[in-house]
Amino acid sequence: MKQYIYGKNPIMEALKGASVYKIYMLNGHKDPKIFDICKRNQIPLEFVDKKEFDKKVGKVVHQGVMAYIENYRYYTIDEILKDIPENKQPLLLMLDGLEDPHNLGAILRTCDAVGVDGVIIGKNRSVGLNGTVAKVSTGAIHHVKVAQVTNLTRTLEDLKKKNIKMAVASSTRFERVLSNLKSIKVDHYFDAIIGGDQIQHGKPAPDIFLKAVELLGVSKEDALVLEDSKNGILAAHAGNIPVICIPDLIHHSKDILDLTVGCYDSLDQLIDVIVKKDDKA
Repeated sequence: MKQYIYGKNPIMEALKGASVYKIYMLNGHKDPKIFDICKRNQIPLEFVDKKEFDKKVGKVVHQGVMAYIENYRYYTIDEILKDIPENKQPLLLMLDGLEDPHNLGAILRTCDAVGVDGVIIGKNRSVGLNGTVAKVSTGAIHHVKVAQVTNLTRTLEDLKKKNIKMAVASSTRFERVLSNLKSIKVDHYFDAIIGGDQIQHGKPAPDIFLKAVELLGVSKEDALVLEDSKNGILAAHAGNIPVICIPDLIHHSKDILDLTVGCYDSLDQLIDVIVKKDDKA
């Protein structure tokens, strides 16, 4: 299967290793670097009008260039785990119901920056790897391994069988957190469930995240926090744990966002599961 991608950076990244069948440029557009690469690699180059661009990729910011390439590859979870060094605690991010390609691209960009080993997405009601994801990810789509699964609950089960450590940490009282997880029948997959009433100091103190790291037996450097609140961001920062901001109703000031490793405008639905496996897994 093949698809179209657009934008200079995604195409330059694709030309480094992906199967590129043809490059299209807008009439009158000039890019010596792409010209040279196409010539050296004998990749067909065709100039077309704006109408042809709109037909192939829609009314997007394409920067005057698009490419016809092999579909982006999806990895199996086993392939992702196999490529992780034995002395490293794996870090996987699982997303469910994520329909906006801009959000997925932004997440891949941050995952690449903080060293996430793989991203797991669902096949149903979720966006896949496409041209928009590639453009927003600014090349990260070529570096972060993505697995696509049909049943995320089954995936949690498979990860559990492989001794991957999983935790949920919430400021909500423990009994309510547990009740919510039980209502969707996923509570038994997690090695640790921490509620706000189980720690001495709530957010913005780092206690809850430090407790999660302690219970999982992982280092702070190998952890990643997903937060929507100011106090949550402050808590993760105070604990020296990398944090991603996913604002809900309130957008934060620059001084708060500067404490994060990434921020996204909205996510339709995110299962905030940070998955880790110990060295012996």
